[in-house]
Amino acid sequence: MRKAIAYIALLILTLVYLLATIPHATRLLYNLEIITDIRHYGDLYALSYLPGYKQFHEPCTYRAPLVERKRKIRLVVIGDSYAEKLKPYDFSADEFEFVHWYNKLHVTIDPDYYNVLIIETTERATSRLAQPNSNLIIGNKNAVADKENINLIESIRRALGNTNVEWNIESMLFNNDVFKHLKELKAQLNHVVFSRIAPDVIISKNQNRLYYRPTIDTVENPNSSFSILTDSVINARVKGMYATSAQYKNAGFNRVIFSIIPNPVSVIEPEMGNYNHQIERIQNNGRLLHIEYIDAYHLLNTMGEKAFYLSDTHWNCEGISGWLDEINWRVLVVDSVDARLIRLPAFKFYN
Repeated sequence: MRKAIAYIALLILTLVYLLATIPHATRLLYNLEIITDIRHYGDLYALSYLPGYKQFHEPCTYRAPLVERKRKIRLVVIGDSYAEKLKPYDFSADEFEFVHWYNKLHVTIDPDYYNVLIIETTERATSRLAQPNSNLIIGNKNAVADKENINLIESIRRALGNTNVEWNIESMLFNNDVFKHLKELKAQLNHVVFSRIAPDVIISKNQNRLYYRPTIDTVENPNSSFSILTDSVINARVKGMYATSAQYKNAGFNRVIFSIIPNPVSVIEPEMGNYNHQIERIQNNGRLLHIEYIDAYHLLNTMGEKAFYLSDTHWNCEGISGWLDEINWRVLVVDSVDARLIRLPAFKFYN
């Protein structure tokens, strides 16, 4: 009997693991609400389970202005979690492709198109800018087939290295209402009685929101908003941006545009420490004269705390809509001299 129970348990765990490693399977389970993703309440809530900061993230609805052109625009975006959920309808471009910083994308430059590249990064990861970018592989599209032609061992290695697998397994086994309430109770007890919270989370001075510790703590986080950054470090990042811009323009892109998204604490509570003004120092660096950028820092700083969620490291619908407006109106519409606006954005959703 014990053996039978052990075999059944092993079979269930194996099934859970397999489902967790297959993106289409986990997406279906989430869509059917068989499992729930508590990150819909904020990734910092998912780390801390502090119920007072649980804020549900409604889906953002944004529609870019529809434009008719003589010369079509192809937009490629290299980005991180701030940009990974963007869709083609978010941009006034005829073609759109996205690649995460951790992946590669094969791109063929079509001279019949106006080719625009946007490179987005969050402030806490700007060290990646110091090196020439290598996310795009410029060449024949047939190379894509080679990229997907991987053997079984490589498939298993990728699955084991997938950072979402552990999260998916936890969601399937423990992210139900019973476990969630128990975790909230434990987190609240630790916070109120012992003044302890999850190690990667910091509560704001006014107790109104959560911050991600690596954006504040300077001991082990060189890209914190309060880390000491010498001029040589800033110069190295600008030099890398210049090399990346030249590299992709030489490959055929008409424009290469950078955008650094500030840490929420840089906008909302820069007085929490000795703010290093990293983004401003990069954008005002004299060597950046010939490099284009979307000034997300000034944009979000004008919006203030209403641009960010209470329990997340990311911007909210209003923040991302403002950034998309900058790209669409200042780059993809206004700068297209042969463009004819035929439809305004139908609807924007703001939290």
